[in-house]
Amino acid sequence: MNQYKKVVLFVMLPALLLVLMVWAVTMGYIQASRGLVEFVHNYGWIICVGALVVPAIVLTFSEGINLRGKRVRKKLVRAEAERLRGQRRTCIKFYPRLNTKGPMGCSKVYGVPDMAGEFDWPVAADGHPMTFFLQIRCADLAPLDPEGHYPHEGMMYLFVWYDDGMLVYAPTEKSLRPVTPPDGAFSMEGKAIKFRLANDYPTIGDNLNILEQNAVGNILGDYFDEEMYGHLGGYEEELFAPASSRLEPVKNNANDYELLICMSGIKIEWDVEGWLNCFIRREDLRHRDFNRVLFDWQD
Repeated sequence: MNQYKKVVLFVMLPALLLVLMVWAVTMGYIQASRGLVEFVHNYGWIICVGALVVPAIVLTFSEGINLRGKRVRKKLVRAEAERLRGQRRTCIKFYPRLNTKGPMGCSKVYGVPDMAGEFDWPVAADGHPMTFFLQIRCADLAPLDPEGHYPHEGMMYLFVWYDDGMLVYAPTEKSLRPVTPPDGAFSMEGKAIKFRLANDYPTIGDNLNILEQNAVGNILGDYFDEEMYGHLGGYEEELFAPASSRLEPVKNNANDYELLICMSGIKIEWDVEGWLNCFIRREDLRHRDFNRVLFDWQD
């Protein structure tokens, strides 16, 4: 029981009963009502004892209920942690490097893309130039992907403007040069990234409060990862309604699609920050066809 409840039970309630007793006695004298005065005189000790005993009984009962409730909540936390542990997936997460800019052609977020040959900057359906989010040097993925799930040669570039996006795959990383964004395109200073294998988990159930969610994360040990920019594979960030209508194929044919890239805490323009899910058909990924990637931006 918190301190406020204890003050109410052991200080305010007895004080209130004492005031009522004094008032009753005073009114008895004023009204010359000997019956009330005699009642307080004869039974006042019972009222005083009750003012102490009743709060003690209430406190004991309340503490018992709280203890049982805490035990139930702890079981829910442990059960949720076990559920998530049983559904974890291995993914490739990417993080900032100490040398933030990196050399030409390195894997990075933001900055400008390093590409070979001529390139027409992608434009969204509303005519706005897309934001350049991510450049991946595919050779960086090879040590973490022995099965060859992702390309091990060439470069991948990710451009997005809300639910419009384009993922460009170039099979070579030779003769690269920086491509200058067009007027109106949002850009930030580039930051080199590094990759490592890690676990990814579904979203914690919303039946737990924030403290309990933190407890679940502490049990798992690697649920929260604030340094991460994003990951390849794993679980998407939760899709809140209204999600893009372009994701209907993913919802209706979940077994045919997988999460390709997820990024969170990123800016699509100066005053808009959110997260991005990119989905691809499993067959398209096997054939290195990135022309039908589906994008979902939420802020």
